[in-house]
Amino acid sequence: MKNTFSSEFDPTGEAITWQMKLADAPGDAVLLAGLNAWRIARPENERAWRKAERVRNLARIAVRESAVDVLPTFPVPATLPVRSRSVRWLWWASPVAAGALALAVFCSPMIYERVYERLCADDVTGAGGVRDITLRDGTQVTLGAETAIAIDEDKKLVTLLRGEALFHVTHDAVHPFTVLAGSVRLRDIGTIFDVRKDGPRLVVAVREGVVGVLAPGSAMTAERRVEAGQQITATDGSSQVDQSAVAPDTIGSWRSGLLAVDGISIADLTEILGRYYSGYVIVRGASGASDRVGGVYDLRHPAESLRMLASSHGGSVSEYGDRLLVVTFGNGAKRP
Repeated sequence: MKNTFSSEFDPTGEAITWQMKLADAPGDAVLLAGLNAWRIARPENERAWRKAERVRNLARIAVRESAVDVLPTFPVPATLPVRSRSVRWLWWASPVAAGALALAVFCSPMIYERVYERLCADDVTGAGGVRDITLRDGTQVTLGAETAIAIDEDKKLVTLLRGEALFHVTHDAVHPFTVLAGSVRLRDIGTIFDVRKDGPRLVVAVREGVVGVLAPGSAMTAERRVEAGQQITATDGSSQVDQSAVAPDTIGSWRSGLLAVDGISIADLTEILGRYYSGYVIVRGASGASDRVGGVYDLRHPAESLRMLASSHGGSVSEYGDRLLVVTFGNGAKRP
């Protein structure tokens, strides 16, 4: 599932912590007083908390597997400033709702994005799901977990809306196969390649053959040929495009349920593992996000893999109701 890196003092992370505490002890007077003090301490805190009410209905979309039938209110401390509408503290009817609502409150744009993806996508996978698709021209596409694609067979075009997909393309020089991910366009030149999209960020890795990559708006002024064992990282809205070496055998290894990585950042690895977790993953502490790691991680047990990753880099993992993982990396993260 979606995961978010935030700074140690980001009010988003602090607000989620308060939500979790209140879920464990609803109506606790000490907690209510503490929350009240936190909310009035900084305008940013209050804005983060008030998002909860505005996205309550959107949260129902995210937790459709376990609908929240009743959302009773908690008493609002009298010392809070007067507002035009009452501010509610949300209580969750189930662990599923607890995890999804906590994330939805602070990631409401993601909810809109997911609804849009559902409308546009031809194929969608859920958490932990992997699916093989064979297109009309014989091209094979393997979708990783939490992936959405749109397919136009007539134009030989696949749009990756979200997630990760491995393409084994049936090459046709006259009518080349194309993948679109954000503003980046990939043209097959006879190849097997992997594409991963997380929001505006895109990673393309070539296992066999060559891919032509064009990233409008970046420093890349013309199509760049990316060969086997090479990887391109680009971000929509940024001029920077990074190219690096990657072990070809590790590309697409996730299909087997075991993810082999070498030199991947903690942020990227956490994003991948999070897509295989059946709940939601929140990551706090961005200080070690760029640290590079390697190894083999079991995608069939993503929570355990995240615990192993966190513990080996000075972090910790807390799980709430088997539906929410809060991964915390401290400033003293160990270097691999």
